[in-house]
Order: sequence, then C-alpha cells, then structure tokens
Amino acid sequence: GAVDIAYAAGFFKLEEGQSIELTGKIPKCAFANVVLWNRFLQSLDYEHRAVSLNRKQMTLSTEGTYKILLSSAPPNNSSWDWLDSENRKGGIIFWRFILPTEDIETPQIRIIEAAD
Repeated sequence: GAVDIAYAAGFFKLEEGQSIELTGKIPKCAFANVVLWNRFLQSLDYEHRAVSLNRKQMTLSTEGTYKILLSSAPPNNSSWDWLDSENRKGGIIFWRFILPTEDIETPQIRIIEAAD
C-alpha cells in the first residue's frame, strides 16, 4: 500500500435505541474522511443519506477535535456532526488520512442509549 495514506476501520453493532458517539482529533493532513460501509465493504447510500464526512464538512474545534454521532436520526445538538446508520444494526466505520504529518489518534467510542 501507499506509505503516505493511513487507513483505519472497525465494526459497529447497534441495538434498538442505541447510538455511537465518536470523538477524537483529526491529524494534520492533506485530506481526511470517514465513511460507513456494509459488511461487503460497500459504502452505504451516499446519494441520499449522510453516510460520510470529510474534514471540511466536520465541525472541528480549533484544536482539530471532532464529535460525531452515528445513529438512525440526527442529533438534537447542532455541535455534533452526524453519520446516518440507515437503521442498520451493524456495519463498518472506515477512516482515511492522506499525507498525514502527525500521529493519528485512535477515536474514542461510546455507545449511548436513547435516554442519554
């Protein structure tokens, strides 16, 4: 693979009423994005749903930190970015960083219940 591109991926599983909170920091790089895939490594419905975000689309703090909610409905808090799970119970979260110039931090993941 290319030495100037970093990839990361992980499976997610959601039960009824659950969402996933992703937080972390985007490294300095030429391009960064996150996209949701199905179990066959196909992206979800990017034409009609919010299943991917690139760095320019994310609401980043001045330090480059992000807060993303992965759920079947958009968050009530507008300071959070959103990835649409399409009501799926599972899938893959795939990250790509092109020409990173610093270490890539592992995202922090927390499953939250609808009542949280």
